[in-house]
Amino acid sequence: MQSNYSDTKEFLDKLRIEVKKVPSLPEYSDKIKRYEHMLEECEEFLEANDLQGVVDSLIDIVYIALGTANMCGVDEETWNKCWARVHKANMAKEVNHNLSNKKLGVYKPKGWVAPDFADVLGAD
Repeated sequence: MQSNYSDTKEFLDKLRIEVKKVPSLPEYSDKIKRYEHMLEECEEFLEANDLQGVVDSLIDIVYIALGTANMCGVDEETWNKCWARVHKANMAKEVNHNLSNKKLGVYKPKGWVAPDFADVLGAD
C-alpha cells in the first residue's frame, strides 16, 4: 500500500508538475497559488453540511499540503523526520482549561522548544 505522501507525488508526476530535486522555497507566485487552493478547500470544509463533505475537504487540504511539500523537493523520508519533530513539540504543549470563558486552550509551557529542521532540510 502506498502512503498518502507517495500518492500525491504520483499525482504530480502524472500532471508533469515540477518537483524540485532538493528542498527549496517555492516562487512567491507558486506560494500564492497553493495558498489559494488550500483556502478554497478550507472554505469547503466550513460550508460542508455533512460528514462526507467534511472528510472530503480535509483530505483535499492534506493532499494539497503534501503535494506542495513534494513540489518544494521535500521527499517522504525528510517529511516524516520533520513530522516527528513537530509531533514531539506538540506533545510537549499543555492544556489550559479556562473555566471563566469555557475555552480550551493549548499553550507552550516554560522551556518549550520549537522544532528545528535545519539539519534535515539542508535549507535556510
